[in-house]
Amino acid sequence: MKTNIFLILTFFSTLSTAQQVSNIDFTQEGKTIKITYDLLGESSQTYEVKVWYTTDEGQNWHGPLQYISGDVGINQKPGYHKTMLWDVLKEVDKLTAYVNFRIKAILSSYLGDSGIFIDKRDGQEYKWVRIGTQIWMAENLNVGRIIEIKKHSYIHQKNNNVIEKYCYKNKIKNCNKYGGLYQWNEAMNYSLKNTNQGICPKGWHLPSKKEWLNLIYYVEEKTILYEGEHKWKGLKVGKKLKSINNWLYKGNGSDEYDFNIKPSGDYYFNSHFPPNEYGFYVGLNFITTFWSSTEIGLESAAVFEFHARSNGYREDEYHGKKLHAYSIRCIKDQ
Repeated sequence: MKTNIFLILTFFSTLSTAQQVSNIDFTQEGKTIKITYDLLGESSQTYEVKVWYTTDEGQNWHGPLQYISGDVGINQKPGYHKTMLWDVLKEVDKLTAYVNFRIKAILSSYLGDSGIFIDKRDGQEYKWVRIGTQIWMAENLNVGRIIEIKKHSYIHQKNNNVIEKYCYKNKIKNCNKYGGLYQWNEAMNYSLKNTNQGICPKGWHLPSKKEWLNLIYYVEEKTILYEGEHKWKGLKVGKKLKSINNWLYKGNGSDEYDFNIKPSGDYYFNSHFPPNEYGFYVGLNFITTFWSSTEIGLESAAVFEFHARSNGYREDEYHGKKLHAYSIRCIKDQ
């Protein structure tokens, strides 16, 4: 049950905003907060406006706000003294701390449920899809220069200011169809920030473990299913997100959200028998594993695995070795 306690001690006077937003002001009106702002831009443009709040000076942001009305949401035109009204106690139990807001205005090119954008680095087009409050690429990233690997050998991707990728079995057609395969450090562009652009296009970033879970829990409530000795989660989330073709063993999905996970296969680095270390490709049409930006120790990162013989998914720490190479799905900055 929500309490009726509502006390804002002090507002911060400076709000963190996108470049299109200026002259923000806000006041408490009973149990609501009135926020005013100017939205800059050409008269022909439209924006989607979203609002977040923090009570710890920006360490944690909450939102976007759901119980807010007025000049917020999609199809917002540029203008002055635009007004929003936040019904606080519908959103939170109470608000009794220092409060700050962040407003972002997103150009209408990413409004609607889906679309296409161009990666300006190489001119490649990518489909995108909106699922819940998130915007995801609807196909795997395919950027960079191919590194060819001979059988029973390996060549690591390097921090050399050139994006490098593996193509399954060294075939460009596999990259064109399924996307490139990247070692974790390459995927992160050799940065250790947990929320990081990595090698994603500008305005996008490598999703964190939390962002992957937000997607999964939106598609299916948190349910755990055990299959054999490995732990698989979810009863149908994998089926709902997988593509309708290309999977072996009748493992095709229903692709209900147009997320279109294709079975791209993986690249494993075998380091168990030095100095006879080597890499090998495995699982085309059978498995896809995605990187997150979330580290798990010095040698591993959180990965999310989808399989032809499962309708669920797996968070696989064992296979999250940073020297393996997996697929990338970028998520739009909010």
